[in-house]
Parts: sequence; structure tokens; C-alpha cells
Amino acid sequence: MSTPVSLKGRSMLKRLTCSGIAAIFCASMQVCAAAALPSDPLGTVTKLPAPSPHWMWVNDFVFPHMVDGQALLIDGDSGKFLGLLSTGFGFTRVNVLRDSSLVFSPETYFSRGTRGDRTDVVTMYDPRALSVVGEISIPAKRSSNMPMMSNSELTDDERFLLIYNFNPAQSVSVVDTRARKFVGEIEMRNPPGRRKSENHSDDYRDEQSET
Repeated sequence: MSTPVSLKGRSMLKRLTCSGIAAIFCASMQVCAAAALPSDPLGTVTKLPAPSPHWMWVNDFVFPHMVDGQALLIDGDSGKFLGLLSTGFGFTRVNVLRDSSLVFSPETYFSRGTRGDRTDVVTMYDPRALSVVGEISIPAKRSSNMPMMSNSELTDDERFLLIYNFNPAQSVSVVDTRARKFVGEIEMRNPPGRRKSENHSDDYRDEQSET
């Protein structure tokens, strides 16, 4: 049988309980104050060191959420992840100048994310700050078939960037990398590397098979 607690005992227990809660609260506040970190300053960009010959761009078209393609920069010597670029819908690849001074990325965007007005651009990035330095508007017909590394290529002298279009008519958009502008479009009547046979049938034969 339990012993009744007097009014005086109840009052003492109540005071002890309140004191304990207050002590725990003060201790937790002291821990939080000790663990508090200063706020990071906004707008600060830390630049990477000069590009290494063994830096690699890994193109990720991100099948689970294709509206946000990514190009990831990896140090091939250490295996360290250095940073990434957000490269838009149906991304295929970036094109990097040989001296690593500039990155060209053919990209597609829709005004409503996955629908709406379409805009195709070639975005230029600073490879050290991983920041946008400019955009070049191109016809909104860039092919997003994948994985196809040849969908965009720099010419041997790096003067022009060539971008494959498919809508379903085929063509190549030409961008002047020095003037940083779209300069024209080359139409292709037949699929690349193939032509119609002499009897004009719908069958195609590989041009290389005749050589």
C-alpha cells in the first residue's frame, strides 16, 4: 500500500522538477551557443586552380530527372570531385577548348520546366569559377538523342562548334566560337554517312561499303 504524500512533500517535488528542467534547458542553450558557426558570406565564389591535363568532364544526362542535366568535373589523378555545371533538359555533352580556357555546352530549356516555349542556347562557362560567361542563341531543334558524343563537335581549328539538329529534318547549326554567335545552318537531305540507292527506293546503303 502506497504512503500518501503530504502537501509539503508535493511542493518540494514540484520545485525540484522545475529546477531540473531549468538546469537542462540552460545546459542545452550553452551547448548550442558553443556549437554555433558563423554564417557563410553570400556571393563568394572560390575559384579552382589552373586546369590540369588530367581533369575530366563526366557528362550526365540524369535519366531520373532529365530537366537538369549535369556535367561533373573530376580530377583524374586524385579521383576528387571538383564541381558541376547545370546543363538543362536532354543534355548530351560539353565541348572544351584544348587549352581549357572555355567550356561550350549546347543546352535546351522550356519555359515551364518540362513544357512551354523552348529555347536552345550554347552556354559558355568559365572552367575555374564554373560560372556562366555568356550565351549564344541557336535554332530550337538541337537533337537530344543519347548517348551520342558526336551530337556536338568543335572543328579541328576550334573556330566553329557544330551541333546536330533533328526535328525530324536533319541539319547542323554552326556557331562561331570567336565571334560567339550563330552563323548559319547546314541542311542534310539524308542521314549522315548514308545516301539513297540509285533506284531511289526507300532503302539506304552505307557509303563506306563502296570504298
